Amino acid sequence: MLPLFKLEEGNKKLVLSGITLIKDFQIVGYLNDKEITDIQLLRGDIGSCKKVVYKEGHPIDYYIRDVSTKVDVELVEDKLVLNYKIFTEGTIKGYYTDANLLNTDVIREIEQYFAESMEKELVAIADITRNKLQVDLLNVKEKLRKYHPRIWSKLQNRWPEVYQNAEIKVTVDNHIRTVGLTD
Repeated sequence: MLPLFKLEEGNKKLVLSGITLIKDFQIVGYLNDKEITDIQLLRGDIGSCKKVVYKEGHPIDYYIRDVSTKVDVELVEDKLVLNYKIFTEGTIKGYYTDANLLNTDVIREIEQYFAESMEKELVAIADITRNKLQVDLLNVKEKLRKYHPRIWSKLQNRWPEVYQNAEIKVTVDNHIRTVGLTD
């Protein structure tokens, strides 16, 4: 991976705009900031970030303060199955509504809405990186070697094929701890 910079026209400053993916000394693709954040969420190496979804035409910003990612690995009928479980805590801001947003049921509904949206995004970026770009940005190979040597010994001779055909599942559990309203 190499950083990808662009030159802003107005003030002629270099701005980090994503990363360039390199495999076997060739550029295989690019990821933007949003995609990088999704990869970091899956890898569990992100401190804090912001996710945005639109509900009823209004943006909802979820400022994630804490992220915990756990990966369960299984070999089911010679197929690698990766179950990502992501737990987040944070604050929502920017949701235009009445004061009823403070209602616990509404907050739970928004948590679920974010969870479903994030699960789709995370599965999509995992599929793009392993199938289209054919790179292991999730460090699955390394994790198998270190933490699941028995599974790795069964798969190592045909790793590229196994990784491309792996089943990736993502479950997100969001916890909104505070709410900031804007009118």
